[in-house]
Amino acid sequence: MCRRGNADLVPIGKVSKPHGIKGEIKIYPYSGSVETLTSYCRFFLSFSDNEGLWYEVEKSRSQGRVAVVALVGVYSRNDSESLVGYEVCVDIQEMPDIAQDEFYWNDIIGMSVTSADGKTLGKVKELMATGAHDIIVVRGEDGREYMIPVVGSFIREVDKERRTIVVDLPDGLLEINK
Repeated sequence: MCRRGNADLVPIGKVSKPHGIKGEIKIYPYSGSVETLTSYCRFFLSFSDNEGLWYEVEKSRSQGRVAVVALVGVYSRNDSESLVGYEVCVDIQEMPDIAQDEFYWNDIIGMSVTSADGKTLGKVKELMATGAHDIIVVRGEDGREYMIPVVGSFIREVDKERRTIVVDLPDGLLEINK
């Protein structure tokens, strides 16, 4: 999460490519929920850390696993091509409320991860969406990275207050990350 002016920004997707010739863009949602992405009225498109511009959404719709979005001021294919690769952020205040046992990705980034037997694995560096389930990428102090599937049987506890995650992984899962 970063700050831009008075807004706490949360990345929710990435501009993947232009759509058509009238300036529409395709946005791939990090959460996999295209419907949520199409509910926003404005986006902050970030081209580098904390640098970017606010855009008002003219219209949006779902198309498979992406959202097709028309932004005010982006009216040609050339305009939309210039936005490819930009990270799509929203003001955290505009995000929908979630249940107590649900989490936004930005809530998980930076949390400490330990195994059920007490071994410290590191901190959550990033999350990745895959077709089957999300993956937590954990970086240890030694620089080693672990890719842990976000599967109910692997995640024993997530403590928002202490910013910790306890995982109970099958034998060999950590070793395949070597």
